[in-house]
Amino acid sequence: MRNEPRVLIVDDEPKICKMLAAALGRHRYRIETCHDAAAALDRFKNDPFDVVISDLRMPGVNGFEFIQRIKDLSPTTPVLAITGHATTETAVRAIQSGADDFIPKPFNIADVRKLVQAAVRNRAAIEEAAAQAEAREPTPAEALIQANARLQDRVAELLCVHEATQTLMADLRLDSLLESALATVASLTGARAVAIFLAERGRDKLTLAARRGGRQAVPGRNLAEWVATHRVPLLIPSLSEQPDFQEIARSDGYDDGTFLLVPLNVQGEMMGVLWAAERNGGQPFDERHLRLLVDLAPHLALAIRNAHQVARVNESAFAALCALAQSLEERDQYLRGHSARVAEYASRLARELELSPGAIQTVRQAALIHDIGHLAVSDSILGRP
Repeated sequence: MRNEPRVLIVDDEPKICKMLAAALGRHRYRIETCHDAAAALDRFKNDPFDVVISDLRMPGVNGFEFIQRIKDLSPTTPVLAITGHATTETAVRAIQSGADDFIPKPFNIADVRKLVQAAVRNRAAIEEAAAQAEAREPTPAEALIQANARLQDRVAELLCVHEATQTLMADLRLDSLLESALATVASLTGARAVAIFLAERGRDKLTLAARRGGRQAVPGRNLAEWVATHRVPLLIPSLSEQPDFQEIARSDGYDDGTFLLVPLNVQGEMMGVLWAAERNGGQPFDERHLRLLVDLAPHLALAIRNAHQVARVNESAFAALCALAQSLEERDQYLRGHSARVAEYASRLARELELSPGAIQTVRQAALIHDIGHLAVSDSILGRP
């Protein structure tokens, strides 16, 4: 490989090419750009490059076909795929076409630079291993093939977590956020029983905040408190093979089973614990499931903290409105206690209608301030004979 690796950037947007060329050119890379995949293929055939960065959506020859042709010409050349439509389907298709890594737009230049550096190092290692293997005997580099397959699997995992994170971070209501998180954890791990314990503010004491599925009446609080205290994830493929945790699990009512628990920490603050058990098909949880939840946990912890902060702001604003409504009732003896009674009747009706806890709370709050508009009406009107 040359002292200055050559990088080919292919994108039908000139601004993207110019930005990447400027960023990478400062780090001893020789950069060439193309705005057309067919022209880029011709250039690559004449003089192969050390790394190729390609957009996926381009007119004419699309990025998927371009990547496949590059790999046909030079299987060891790393190809980084970039796209503004980062979905799991797109990522899987790119990897199936031969892409070595996947970069969703908008991207961070520093991250792209690190990926290019890693690609250059990986190719150097592959070429060195191939040279050594050729010197000994012409056998395929199976270890490198397996490493590439593991890398592709890891990219797919991170994309799944990325999609889930986008949904969770957009939800600022704690109750619906926790429900979405339960569904996400069940989908990522195949767990039939999922729960989220939240820590009381400033303490490691846990409260069961949300749960779904499971044979047990109450999920494993003691295992969750162990994770909250030690602040480390816990993978138990089979309780029978983990004597150190058997006593704790038995105190939760479990004699056997597979468990996965991950702490929810953000900037050193303990927000809670993710708890999963009873995997579909009776299979145990493994390292892949642990990685997925460890990747998801910091984003979920941040989303929970944001929801708490929004709730506190809303509570302060609502308390101010209630104070105004109460001052209104103090002006008229016939209105005293009226809003509280309406709120009680309204919330009872909401429960009978089987509304969600969040909806019941909204109905109660609305009822408490339903007469707030009277503040804008003069006493001569409200107190008329």
